[in-house]
Amino acid sequence: MEKHFRVPIADAIRRKSPFARLLEHMEKVKECMDVVREGLIRYYNGEYEGFSEVAEKVSKLEHEADLIKGNIRAHLPRTILMPVDKGQFLWLL
Repeated sequence: MEKHFRVPIADAIRRKSPFARLLEHMEKVKECMDVVREGLIRYYNGEYEGFSEVAEKVSKLEHEADLIKGNIRAHLPRTILMPVDKGQFLWLL
């Protein structure tokens, strides 16, 4: 009876790159910062009405970015080499 060994490199080939998710996270953070910027400009100009909606939108976007970040960390390859240091990759998050 033959035994089949699990080949880690095969898992590495099938795995999706974490860099696409990192870009998705960065885009979500940029979207959030755009909302923060617009909210601060309005607040500075004395437009206080609607500021709570801006705060809620920022909170929602931050939560979405946190979900993406958690997904990246949960699915980051542990046994294979990455083209960049994992510490630096996680620092970008």
